[in-house]
Amino acid sequence: MNKSLGFSIVSWIETFLVHGPGDIEGARIMLDDEFARFVVRSYQVDVDGKKTIRRAVISRPKGRAKSELAAFIAMAEALAPVRFHHWAVDGEVSFWGYAYEAGEPVGAVVKRPEVLCFATELGQAGNTYDAILFMCKESLPLIEAYPGIDPGYARTLL
Repeated sequence: MNKSLGFSIVSWIETFLVHGPGDIEGARIMLDDEFARFVVRSYQVDVDGKKTIRRAVISRPKGRAKSELAAFIAMAEALAPVRFHHWAVDGEVSFWGYAYEAGEPVGAVVKRPEVLCFATELGQAGNTYDAILFMCKESLPLIEAYPGIDPGYARTLL
């Protein structure tokens, strides 16, 4: 089995987030194989639970939803259990219903997350943050599970 927090992170993204502005805005997310594989590989851990990947890059043509993927990962970094905590025991289930396999890494949330959106041009960072802002305001599963999020046009307070 791959030792990665990414499997549960994909589940968290698909449980709590919706697509941002665009043709399918507000629709529940189902990451395709390529994006799911990217998340899983990006969150691999070693036998001690330490991340094996420090930086990850995905380069695809315009229109591939890269900014939206960045928004999903930013939301996970802010709210989801993305840092190793322990190895799952048989029958362990997350609070949102993800069933861990015995020995799979289980994450914990970052205590004081600071997630920055930046890019080589202003529009790119804006695309990512627009999706974050939309999800914070319009994703009912997220709003119900994480009350008190204060989204703004230049920052979001948790």
